[in-house]
Amino acid sequence: MKRILVDKKIIILTLIIFGILFYWYAVRPSSIKKECHEISIRGAIDQRNREKGVSESQYDRGDYQYYYDMCLKSRGL
Repeated sequence: MKRILVDKKIIILTLIIFGILFYWYAVRPSSIKKECHEISIRGAIDQRNREKGVSESQYDRGDYQYYYDMCLKSRGL
């Protein structure tokens, strides 16, 4: 009886550890990248509009990449 209880605890602990690892290495980076993509587009559009003095939804790829890299670094990726 005690052996079955210990086996269940080990299985539950293993599932919890795998769940945490899956979150940390799959879900978390994916959500950070999605958030950084949105932030970078807004930042690049704002930067272009300030430089050109226009109000458009276009942006420079270099500005986008700069904002994206800074966002990822600030969030630990």
